[in-house]
Amino acid sequence: MVHSYDFKCEEGYLLCTTTGETSSVEDIFTYARAVTDAARKARCTSIFLDERNMASMLDSFDIYTACEVLAGGDLLRGFRFASLRTGLNDETARNFETMFRNRSINYRFFVEYEAAKSWLCGTQDQEESKT
Repeated sequence: MVHSYDFKCEEGYLLCTTTGETSSVEDIFTYARAVTDAARKARCTSIFLDERNMASMLDSFDIYTACEVLAGGDLLRGFRFASLRTGLNDETARNFETMFRNRSINYRFFVEYEAAKSWLCGTQDQEESKT
């Protein structure tokens, strides 16, 4: 794992810009701990994961294993995650989204910055309820 994280408090959420490569389940655990620790310190429950410069070498079984372990504990509970990715890792991102959401973790994958921010901050939900 070669990850670097840049955390920045924005209005209403924590922005985490990540670069590097994820090649093992342990990398995911390290990443999840770093992000949630930073969010707790910043007293933010909404987390914007800018992962456009992060490569994933995980297969579906690795993703399943990581999601089972992470969702089984309290580490991710109480947070809302918006993950911004490029189209290069759509399958990996969709697998994470499906597996986390099936385990009641509030996680969504996006390819557009504004859509991710809108969902994370709740403005998308407000716009949909007006129609």
